[in-house]
Amino acid sequence: MGTNMTIIMRSIDQLGNLFSDFLSSIAPSLYEIVDFHCKKQVGMSFAEASLKNPKLTYEFLVKFFDSEIAVDVLDFLLSNYLKKYNIQAYGILKNFKNGDNTKLIEVAELYSKVIQNGGGKNRN
Repeated sequence: MGTNMTIIMRSIDQLGNLFSDFLSSIAPSLYEIVDFHCKKQVGMSFAEASLKNPKLTYEFLVKFFDSEIAVDVLDFLLSNYLKKYNIQAYGILKNFKNGDNTKLIEVAELYSKVIQNGGGKNRN
């Protein structure tokens, strides 16, 4: 596997972990449900779609939650979730609308480091 492919796979894993932890904090099986429907409708896992085609991922979320306002609320909840790990990030999902996932990739990397260093223990 080439270096670029390794980086992409690591990013997909980091995104998957972040989304799994975040969405599961809202409802226990929410990530699995979103991921299943994303694979069905977009042809990729939710994490992979977020990395490879954020605009399509945003459109999927709007359709899945049946509202752009619901995606805004999800974005707000994601920002609050990340604050528990001392990660300041706003408008991550909103940026998807313009095809920009740069902030998400940076946040997923930070989140992964925090979790690896034990920062995720006993957080509610």
